[in-house]
Amino acid sequence: MSQPKASHRWVAVAIAAGLLSLAGARSWAVTIIKDPYLQQVTQTSIVVMWETDTATTGTVEYGPTAAYGWSATDASTATIHEVEITGLTPDSLYHYRAISGDATSSDSTFRTAPPPGVPFRFVAYGDTRTQISEHQQVINRIIASAPRLVLHTGDIVEDGRDYWRWEAEFFDPAASLMSNTPMALALGNHENNSHWYYDFFSNPTDSGTEAWYKFRYGDARFICVDTCQTYTTGSAQHNWLQSTLAQATDAIWTFVYFHHPPYTSGGHTGNTTVQTHLVPLFEQYDVDIVFNGHCHNYERSLKDGVYYIVTGGGGAPLAPVDQYDNPYRLYAERVYHHCVIDIDAGTLTCRGVRASNGSEFDQFTITKLITATSPTLSPGWHLISLPYEPQDPDPEVVFAGIPIDHALFRYATDTKSYVTYTTGDPGGTFGPADAHLGYWLHLTEPTVISYDAIRRDTPQYIDLPWAGWTLVGHPRDTVTAFDAMRIRNETTGSTYTLVVARAVDWISLPLYTYDPAVGGYLSVSSEPWRHASEFQPWSGYWIATNRDDLAMVVPAP
Repeated sequence: MSQPKASHRWVAVAIAAGLLSLAGARSWAVTIIKDPYLQQVTQTSIVVMWETDTATTGTVEYGPTAAYGWSATDASTATIHEVEITGLTPDSLYHYRAISGDATSSDSTFRTAPPPGVPFRFVAYGDTRTQISEHQQVINRIIASAPRLVLHTGDIVEDGRDYWRWEAEFFDPAASLMSNTPMALALGNHENNSHWYYDFFSNPTDSGTEAWYKFRYGDARFICVDTCQTYTTGSAQHNWLQSTLAQATDAIWTFVYFHHPPYTSGGHTGNTTVQTHLVPLFEQYDVDIVFNGHCHNYERSLKDGVYYIVTGGGGAPLAPVDQYDNPYRLYAERVYHHCVIDIDAGTLTCRGVRASNGSEFDQFTITKLITATSPTLSPGWHLISLPYEPQDPDPEVVFAGIPIDHALFRYATDTKSYVTYTTGDPGGTFGPADAHLGYWLHLTEPTVISYDAIRRDTPQYIDLPWAGWTLVGHPRDTVTAFDAMRIRNETTGSTYTLVVARAVDWISLPLYTYDPAVGGYLSVSSEPWRHASEFQPWSGYWIATNRDDLAMVVPAP
């Protein structure tokens, strides 16, 4: 199909506008040629983009109803408009419309991202490309699934260098979805790293490029990688990815998405470079699911605890699923589809949805919810910790059935004083129960602590924000060797063992825990004359720091 080049169209527009100006005619009429669509949603902000045929300024009117009431404007003159709206309320619905010159879009809505703890649904799909009617069918099914967020795994159009394809193959079929649901897209090989990708989409720039980026949404963190550019060990992208995966996070789930799959049985062979340079990072840092495209079908693989989902059935011609050997394959189907992922705290459910009839296939569930149960604790004082993050951090829930009124204490490192829990915790001064903190607890009878928890097998980072004594927890239900613990300088990123951290005067040793059997403290160090050289489950520890910007790193079990 032959289409005019964008540059030719814009020249014609410019000439016509100039002639009208010379003739003293009224200002050139503006037409919105790409309806407003949503990018970069957070709890308090969102980016609205659209395209006009004439360079103008852009304004977004928005508010809780179609009466709007507020507006945000980009004063720069352009044809591709990008307006960020800030100061929004988390998990809230807003109406909006875009205005450029005398053109106004119809009313649409968006919802801001939820805070952690709120269930949400997102969709993943990819390889939309040439077959517009099939892509439209997939889009209609996605809209019926009602996601809060959509991921695209790349190969958005047949050739990203052709301006006209972006409208015909992508924006036109996807308009009804993207006007109300934010989408985050990865680069595929068919985009050819074209400037149109960067012009049409707004990605976070924390990495120094919009080609690879990360963002947070609810209880999940999402990481986009560009496998069309260098990502091998030692490259800038690989270094960024490793640093990002290693960063402290309270997200329960970690998802990575990019175009070329490491494991597949049809359409293309598995990408061995991805296997060599990226898969070890996914396994080391406990990534939950990796979403890919490139192969025009659906396939689910599982290797060393990481799920790999090929979701390339968005509109490109379908490919078979039995061409190559994939020893990690659990399910595969040659089908136009999208993947629906539901997140509810520590439970994730993923389902494939066929575009043809909306039927579901290959459902699986991952859960990180467990019951954390302590040994029987004797009457008297205990210096305790919680081995896992409580699903409900209310102390009354965590310590259900245990009298904690004026019997539970935490140590506030900023004020160097204790905070006592009182029934109902007026004012919330005590705060939520946290697996990273140590607590003093006084018991009047033999007691077992049991609570619903979210299991995290990733490294844990305990903030040590103030110099002086800090009462920390041990967020593990297994023993951790003293020599396995690390101290990280949050300013420089340098990480040392506890012994080396003492040598550079970051901390003092030993650490101390409390033994109720003897009614006194035990010293903890790697030196043989100390009482203990391991961190025990359900035990809290005193550590003395000599500077303000440190964190303790507890390794993965």
